[in-house]
Amino acid sequence: MASVHGSSNDPNMAGVDGVNTQGGAGIWGSSAAGRGVVGVSVSGVGVWGQLKNGRAIVGAVDEEGVGVWAETRKGRALVAAVNGTEESTAVWAETKNGRSVVGLATNEGVGVWAATRKGRALVAVVDGDEESTAVWAETKRGQAVVGIVGGHGDAIAGTANDSTSNGIFGRNNATSRAPVGGPPVGNGVFGYTEVPNGSGVVGAVAAGNTEGAGVCGIGPVAGRFFGDVVVTGDVKLVGADLAEHFATADSVSVEPGTVMVIDGVDRVRVSESAYDRRVAGVVSGAGDYRPGVVLDHQGEAAGRQALALVGKVYCKADASFGAIEAGDLLTTSPTPGHAMKADDAARSFGAVLGKAMAPLADGTGLLPILVTLH
Repeated sequence: MASVHGSSNDPNMAGVDGVNTQGGAGIWGSSAAGRGVVGVSVSGVGVWGQLKNGRAIVGAVDEEGVGVWAETRKGRALVAAVNGTEESTAVWAETKNGRSVVGLATNEGVGVWAATRKGRALVAVVDGDEESTAVWAETKRGQAVVGIVGGHGDAIAGTANDSTSNGIFGRNNATSRAPVGGPPVGNGVFGYTEVPNGSGVVGAVAAGNTEGAGVCGIGPVAGRFFGDVVVTGDVKLVGADLAEHFATADSVSVEPGTVMVIDGVDRVRVSESAYDRRVAGVVSGAGDYRPGVVLDHQGEAAGRQALALVGKVYCKADASFGAIEAGDLLTTSPTPGHAMKADDAARSFGAVLGKAMAPLADGTGLLPILVTLH
């Protein structure tokens, strides 16, 4: 049995109504190991809390349990609104272990809706040492969590006080692919703004922090942008060269470091003659160097290679046509896919691949070079 139970058959009446005009709590629910406040609704509002100053809904759990549990099939499971002009909190939930706030919407609806003019729309605190969840929101359709700020403030703010934790974490576990070229759906975190100078997602680090990242993306595609990207600071790329994708003749699979020559529009092939003026670049990715920027990337299409056009790259070289010293100009050689020292000035014009950055006394090997086509 419940300590307090409220039931209403009138769509305009609440099952339980709590009002406090003196800065206290409208409804206070406390539980040692169960649920502090439970609100269930078929098509209305499970729990509604409203105040001018103070806390609209407070749920406290000392052990494993749920501070506030709100469930609905249609409508809003939990609604908390702050209309006051002073700083207030719409929902405050605190737990040592368990889940502070749980909002479930099984159809079109909103799991948790929090709105405020000033203050914090939703605050959830976990004090326990074990793994717990401050806010859990789940929905089949609709929006699991909605935060709206009418004035100055943050609709949703996430703070982590541990260096191994995240302030805000978003995950999408769907196994199907999102539509290619369509709207940005199926994302772990999605940010949207209608403010002319605003940004969908903004990440910031503290002043003096040179190693932290405001926004971090992990995965084969760590970030995807639909539109322009504006950068006010430096763009620091860990890769070494500027590369561009080309199709390879006859879909030949070539190794990184291979010297390539032009074989038609947007197509290259392995070099096989000395002083070839059709020299195009070196296949990126050999040794310790990776491309910093890849242009004209068309996905993992068969027979396409990233060709280094500018920058540092490891290149296959053959010193049997002359020992190579650092600073020597390089050109194509009779050895397929290899560079050699360019010691014939007349034949070198238009056939220079780049400059050697290290010596190669004899034989063949991977040589770090600076690609400077001319």
